[in-house]
Amino acid sequence: MGLAGINTTELGRGLYDLMTEEDKNLVAFGMIPKTVIDKCMNSIKEKLSEIASKQYDIPIEDCRKAIRKKALATMEKEICDGIYSRASELKQMVC
Repeated sequence: MGLAGINTTELGRGLYDLMTEEDKNLVAFGMIPKTVIDKCMNSIKEKLSEIASKQYDIPIEDCRKAIRKKALATMEKEICDGIYSRASELKQMVC
């Protein structure tokens, strides 16, 4: 379970199902398109910032700056693991 109770591995598994066939073909060879991860991580960071801003009554800009890069990196790795897990489960991995 990732930051703020987000099940990032399951998020990655679901993200795989939403990928285009072109992106899935890259995953099959062990590569996840940076654009896919960036969009996902930006959405997570924005949502966490919104929640923290409301919860602590501080400006959203301050929240964006305060989110730890290490926590996001851990979440990103777990999302990638979920993507590869789903691809493997569907027997889509070449390597």
